[in-house]
Amino acid sequence: MGWCGGGGGGGEGGEECFVPEGPEYVIKNPISRGQKMCDYKTRYLDYKERVLKEYRCPHRPVKELEEDGKKLCIFHGKKEDKDVEKFYKGFRKLYKEENHNFAGFVFPKGFDFGKLKEETGPLKFVDSVFTRAHFLCDVYLLKAQFSGEGGTDFRGAQFSGEGEVLFYGKTFHNKNEADFSRITIGDKAKITFDGVDLNRARFLITDLRRINFIEVDWTAKKPDSSSYMGRLKVYDETFQERGVVTRNVYRLWYLFKLWLFILKWEAEEKEEGSRWRIVQRKIAVKIIDRWKINEPEEKKRNHYEVYRLYNQLMKNYTDTNRYH
Repeated sequence: MGWCGGGGGGGEGGEECFVPEGPEYVIKNPISRGQKMCDYKTRYLDYKERVLKEYRCPHRPVKELEEDGKKLCIFHGKKEDKDVEKFYKGFRKLYKEENHNFAGFVFPKGFDFGKLKEETGPLKFVDSVFTRAHFLCDVYLLKAQFSGEGGTDFRGAQFSGEGEVLFYGKTFHNKNEADFSRITIGDKAKITFDGVDLNRARFLITDLRRINFIEVDWTAKKPDSSSYMGRLKVYDETFQERGVVTRNVYRLWYLFKLWLFILKWEAEEKEEGSRWRIVQRKIAVKIIDRWKINEPEEKKRNHYEVYRLYNQLMKNYTDTNRYH
């Protein structure tokens, strides 16, 4: 777990932010507090470097958007009546400069991604970060391209507007991760993934019953492909299976220790048996005593979130008769 949010020293309101299992993530590039800057700060996951980084907003605060003693900029101000045009111009500037870290941005009602597309051409986001962003507007991302080794991060994003959120077409590059873990969907928000490649998308701790999936690809492998073997797996499952070599070695070590202790327990309980079995018991006892081996304890494999993901997909179908 890593702390996220806009509060001092930790998360906003003391909330925790989900950090995926797998390789160890470390906090990198802590940013010291500057003067006359927005007070918003959070941590986000850099998938390229596999590190948890600190984000300190570099933008100047707007006095009218001050809240609870915190100085907030046009991007992080939470007031619904903030200047939409000023927000749009600032966002467009960051977008054109390929400065696509929008962590914690509060997109006001009236902000239009379609207008941005008309003025700048097809939308292309590189190593984009929307961690804990709050969308009060419609989000139409028709054939928008999300790419970059750093992946696309929507972890903890909130979609609380009354309009639609649409990801349409070949949106995510099939070699880069897209993380929608722990997103919050408002009662009136409608989220749709239509024809989107989700073979490296994550949805852990997200209520999938609130999302409509239409003809999406959950895996890059197809049943008629020469690389297809066994059942298909969604990316959340394959992500949790990383480190399979290490786990297999651990499993073999566990089974070896278990075999030694079975022989030791036999030796303590009975003396009869074949000559070879008696020899095995003596060798096992000597190995255990010589190397001071502890009794084996099997490590539990926690795939709870993957099970929940499958269950929610099934519930999507049974509750709504929608095909995914």
